Amino acid sequence: MKVWLKRVLISLVVVFLVALVGVAIFLLTFDPNAYKSKLQEIVYARYERTLTINGDIELSLFPRIGLSVQDVSLSDRGNSDLFASVDSATLAVAIWPLMFNRLVVDHVAISGFQAWVVRNEEGEFNFDDLLSRRQTASLPAPDLTSPLSALTGAIGTAQAATTETAIAAEAAKQENRAARAEPSPENADLQIDIAGLTLRNGQIHLHDKQRNYVGHITGLEVNTGRVTADQPFDLAFRGQLLGDFPTADARFDGQALVSFNTDQKNYSAQRVNVQVNGQLAGLQARSLGLRGNLAYSAYSQMFSANGVAFSLQGDLNGSAPIKNFEATLAVPRLKLDRSQAELHVEKLSLQAKGEQ
Repeated sequence: MKVWLKRVLISLVVVFLVALVGVAIFLLTFDPNAYKSKLQEIVYARYERTLTINGDIELSLFPRIGLSVQDVSLSDRGNSDLFASVDSATLAVAIWPLMFNRLVVDHVAISGFQAWVVRNEEGEFNFDDLLSRRQTASLPAPDLTSPLSALTGAIGTAQAATTETAIAAEAAKQENRAARAEPSPENADLQIDIAGLTLRNGQIHLHDKQRNYVGHITGLEVNTGRVTADQPFDLAFRGQLLGDFPTADARFDGQALVSFNTDQKNYSAQRVNVQVNGQLAGLQARSLGLRGNLAYSAYSQMFSANGVAFSLQGDLNGSAPIKNFEATLAVPRLKLDRSQAELHVEKLSLQAKGEQ
């Protein structure tokens, strides 16, 4: 018995040493930079976008899979215009959870992020293809450019489209219930868990051709807590908004408790607290604040808000300027159901004063 146990132990030690030597050889000979062209081919074949990696890719395998890249950029779909770029990004992935279909990322750190966001005249963004799951049929995206006008038009045609609205609403409910009961297999295979995200020195350039707006967000900093689906996480952000048309020069910072479920397309932001000060078109805001709880369901096309409080202190410029303008808007409860063309608002109150 002792001889058998001794042989087993020797065999295990030999296997461990062989594996250790194999890993060492792999680490010494593996060059992730050799796969740059292959990665670029995959990205172009899937998204018709050009991925450029000018810096080196650094990879470590133990005790965690660590990845570090520098000077990376991605073009717009079908052309050479730049869509996004990153000066440097690092992340580390735990190995053991991968065996249980869980992607656990220690922390993601991104520095020098830039994005050029464009919306065309039809209301389509230049990143829509990155979010698409390439399904043969999908729900039409709601037009959020003017919620009030969309709601008014829906109410005006409600009597003529009662049957279609009811069918669409019932279909949305059935689809939502089905999504809650049975998540799609392609999304249930891998669970993503990120310990935190840090973004430094970010810039977002926005050109809205539909509404003729050009603006920039500079000095963007974002910090999050643990990010995973169906679990709320802390989000903190700050930066500066610069607008070419209309003119804007304001600083902002905010916090919220965010949760999302991409399978069921539910998104919420609780304990929202956003503060803005500076110039926003004809408003010179000394203090502009927004607090409350927000939620949106893309399946049921329902937006809800609870405990929303909006406050403003500043000066209104223009043909009829108002000095020392103060306004407060309180919305204890609001629900907008686009599938039913319904708007419910409870106990809305507005107070305003100023000097001409």
